[in-house]
Amino acid sequence: DYIITDAGHVRGIAYRDNKIYVVGEGDQSGYKRYVLVLDVTNLTPLTDNTTTEKLDKNDDDLLVALVQVGMSPQEVLLTTDYLFVTNMDDDTVSVIDLATNTVITTIAVGDAPFSQALYQDLAGDDKYVYVGNIESNTISIIDIATLSVVATYP
Repeated sequence: DYIITDAGHVRGIAYRDNKIYVVGEGDQSGYKRYVLVLDVTNLTPLTDNTTTEKLDKNDDDLLVALVQVGMSPQEVLLTTDYLFVTNMDDDTVSVIDLATNTVITTIAVGDAPFSQALYQDLAGDDKYVYVGNIESNTISIIDIATLSVVATYP
């Protein structure tokens, strides 16, 4: 087992193609709101282990990118091209381009966005991201093609 000691207040996490996307706040260098993009290609699962190996995201060649996002980031959702991050305290969703690991837009949604779900059509193409907004008790629907809110329910 591994533990990354310099990631703080970890919340959402996603995995694809030997990369782990970790949402958190704060780290040893100060208070930040971020998504860590970590390359775990060289990490192998340990079996029958009795200890945990401590890793440093910078010193152990894990860190691909540290992407700044909005206030109180919560959950992550991977689509084919993007990573969506709900930012609870500023009522937005940050959209990160997976090819460049940069925020390409920030989308205003309902009050206190938290959970997310992906809608795909019958062909398996990504179409919409559904965002659950806790305080407004609504669901914002983001069109992935336009990266904009196309409906809010109720």
